[in-house]
Amino acid sequence: MSFWRRFRREEEELPPPVVRKPRESREESGQPAPPPATEAPPAGESVLGPGLRWLGTLKGKGRVRIEGYLEGNIQVQGEVVVGLSGRVLVDQVEALTVVVAGVLRGTVKARKVVLKRTGRLHGDVLTTALEAEEGGFLKGQVVMEKEVSFSWEEETSPPEAEASSLPDWDAPSDAENASETVAPPAIPDGKAS
Repeated sequence: MSFWRRFRREEEELPPPVVRKPRESREESGQPAPPPATEAPPAGESVLGPGLRWLGTLKGKGRVRIEGYLEGNIQVQGEVVVGLSGRVLVDQVEALTVVVAGVLRGTVKARKVVLKRTGRLHGDVLTTALEAEEGGFLKGQVVMEKEVSFSWEEETSPPEAEASSLPDWDAPSDAENASETVAPPAIPDGKAS
């Protein structure tokens, strides 16, 4: 019971709350409005936000920031950032640059890997450059090479080859090139002949 009495005494000893007069709004004072509290991602950046979950393969170009949960594979011709709240479970991450500030489990293949002090990387790394801050955790093998090749560089069919395999709708058809004239099929008109 003495606990509650002591708590009440502390409440009684607290100074009264300070009441402040409302300040003039920025519009009234002529000052510009402050920037929004949350910054928009830079142009060309895709964000998997906190609370979001992605299952499957993530492929593309540009910069990807993961603050949520991703399970599958990542193949990005650009930068992949696993943010502080990011959790990634993959077979393999392929990117030009991989930055880990959250948790990443899986094989990493990148030209540059950056492990932040809050980062946890569980898996093997194949890279040309590794940067690790004090406090960052890495469990796995690191293989440093002069060059790293990626699966998107090994693809044999460029987009031009794929487009040439599509039919040319403007080209004459085989029937139009035939030397014989073929009569159209007869359409029954419902009358007996």
